[in-house]
Amino acid sequence: MDKSRISDEMREILTFFAAGYTRQQIVDTTQIALKTLDMYIADTYRILDVNNVTDALNEAWRQKLISSEDMFQKKSDLFPERTPEIIWEKFSALSDREKSVADATTHLGTHSAIAGHLNISVGTLSGSHLFRIYRKMGYAQTEENDPTNKVFSKKKGDSRLNQLRSDMKVLQLCKREDYYQALQTAEQSYYKTR
Repeated sequence: MDKSRISDEMREILTFFAAGYTRQQIVDTTQIALKTLDMYIADTYRILDVNNVTDALNEAWRQKLISSEDMFQKKSDLFPERTPEIIWEKFSALSDREKSVADATTHLGTHSAIAGHLNISVGTLSGSHLFRIYRKMGYAQTEENDPTNKVFSKKKGDSRLNQLRSDMKVLQLCKREDYYQALQTAEQSYYKTR
């Protein structure tokens, strides 16, 4: 594929679609005619050798024609802090043991099941491994009265475990090169935690 064949207009339309705009919303925002938009879409599909917008966005991301920042550009008032790139960067900073704990959270439901799978106690899992993972991944919450930052209420613990599971799903989707779905999952997770 010749990247130079994708025009600036085509890239902009891809970013609108990534941000969740409909065809009519793109027309209203850009003031281009619907027929012109449809022509850009058809040309983009032909150049990328795809048949739908999801595949077009995946291929554009895979070919580095657009980035997740481009995809979120149209949502300027609420720029997500957890793009797939940021999640990967934070995950890469975990130790091998922390990565195995994080991976176990994706397919095991409870702390007991995770601890049993890893042959550690629930206390070690919650008070040590998950605590460090939550902090390194950027979603540990501090308590004013707890200088050690080790207060975990049931509600906060569940929320952070769900965030970790969501982030791991994003990374799994990226490994499968389903970048658009990874981006959508990261975005949904971002808005759920707000």
